[in-house]
Amino acid sequence: MSADKIRAILESGADIEDAVLASDDKDIFYHLSPLRENLLSWMDFKEDASILEINAECGALTGLLCKKAKHVTAVDPSKENCAINALRNKYDNLEIITGELKKLKLTQTFDYITIVGLPVKALKKTIAKAATLLNTAGQLILAGEGDSKLPEKLLAKAGFKKLKVCYPAPDHIVPLEIRTDTRSGSFLILAKKDDNFDQEVTYIKFACQRKPEFRIVTGICEDSVIKSPGTDKATDHIKNLASNKDKISSIYKSIVPVDCELNGNQAVFPFIDGQSLTVPQTNDEEFIQGVTEALGKVFGYKEEPKPFVITEGFKKIFGDVQIPEGELAYSVTNIDSNFDNFMVCGDKTCCIDYEWVFDFPVPVRYVKYRTLFYAGASSVLDSFGYTEEDIRLFHSMEIAFQQYVSGEDFKYIIKPSRYK
Repeated sequence: MSADKIRAILESGADIEDAVLASDDKDIFYHLSPLRENLLSWMDFKEDASILEINAECGALTGLLCKKAKHVTAVDPSKENCAINALRNKYDNLEIITGELKKLKLTQTFDYITIVGLPVKALKKTIAKAATLLNTAGQLILAGEGDSKLPEKLLAKAGFKKLKVCYPAPDHIVPLEIRTDTRSGSFLILAKKDDNFDQEVTYIKFACQRKPEFRIVTGICEDSVIKSPGTDKATDHIKNLASNKDKISSIYKSIVPVDCELNGNQAVFPFIDGQSLTVPQTNDEEFIQGVTEALGKVFGYKEEPKPFVITEGFKKIFGDVQIPEGELAYSVTNIDSNFDNFMVCGDKTCCIDYEWVFDFPVPVRYVKYRTLFYAGASSVLDSFGYTEEDIRLFHSMEIAFQQYVSGEDFKYIIKPSRYK
């Protein structure tokens, strides 16, 4: 482990995320990346909770736990890890203990116990010991790499009657999703000795590979979809969702945007059960016909488009791109008009995601281009009137938009090769 480099970053007072992004060192990414917190950041812990963190390492999750609990006891066998953890996480409610769990004489019990990243071969004794340190109504949180079947058996043997098995994707180190329906190469298990879980969720998605002001967390429950700020800077972006709904409520001929209710810093939407407008890939003729029909719905605006006029709002996102004369635009545009953001529900079509709505002119053909591109229609763009020159222009605009969201040169996009 690059302990000296990690310590130097922490002692320098530099922004940790910037330091991580500037380094190619996998140890620095693994131990310091804020994205590690995705694994547990979505969880609600009960008020005044006590947490035992087993295998705390250098504190990638410790700080998050300290913000959520009344008291955290972080345990790790490495003196070096514990020293770095103490340097990173200077919380009054944190106690760091160096030593192997089996040799420690802990007299108290805890409301929550986390075990993250331990090899499967070390789990048997660790889970058995943890079970004796958990309050009767407490919850054990277990995450790691590999198949969940053996950990599930070990938990059942240790007396945990109720398990909720989730699958972080692509893995538990930097999860971009938490799923309950599709297995991945990692597991996240919530275990209790009684039947009541503190977390009830079927799906979590982290839009975290963005600039801090655009990072959001989407949680899907049985009857609602909840979008929350992934950082303090993203609070305004969440609140804008309500105004976006108001902006597009009157622009469509037949599409209805789903309701959006602000609850503190969260935006709450009803869960819509329907069929996505996404067009399946079949033969070219059927695909083109299906896409054409879907485009007719998505771009069925009430107003007639007017000649495009460049604005400061446009230049802020797309730069000084040269738009040829003759392009048309609407006064308000739902730029993210991808088919999977629309749901057919009985006799109506709902817009279920309107995160990116602009109240300045944007060329209609660019917005249609990105809809076609993300629908998998790149090979048949000529059937929709796009020339090679058009494609180059609109692709450059799409790159500019993505960099507006994800940072210059896609600064915040992380590949698994960075840490594996």
